Amino acid sequence: MNINRILVPVDFSHNTTHLIDAARTFAEKFDAELIFYHVIDERVMLTSNVNYMPPNYAPIPVMDQSILDNFVESSQKTLEELAEKDGLAGLKITTICEEGIPYTSIKNFAEKQKADLILIGSHGHTGLKHLFLGSVADYISHHSKIPVLIIKVEQKK
Repeated sequence: MNINRILVPVDFSHNTTHLIDAARTFAEKFDAELIFYHVIDERVMLTSNVNYMPPNYAPIPVMDQSILDNFVESSQKTLEELAEKDGLAGLKITTICEEGIPYTSIKNFAEKQKADLILIGSHGHTGLKHLFLGSVADYISHHSKIPVLIIKVEQKK
């Protein structure tokens, strides 16, 4: 098995540094490209702005595009700063930020990019407490066609 492209989903949680360190180790060992990938969860981007549509006047949430654009720009900049950190010099790193639902976006993006490995942290920013494994890592490990390596990270208390 050749490992040339490693997808590293980054959520900017407190464990990001640990995950990036592990990614660096794998990239150096396999002379692989790293793809730092961040997904802005579209489910939390819905603002309190709603349209009330007849005939039932049911509220329909509306996404404020300017807010989303600011999040994408800010997140892309943060990814680029991570790629320029000490210890990563000389590695081929691509940074990509998109909006979507994290677990499906990561799975689909990895397949589209023909990643050879997904390197993901065991827990992140879902806001849910899972006893054994974070929900995104759990989904990816069960549904991805691409090998997944879950890096054990410390749960924030």
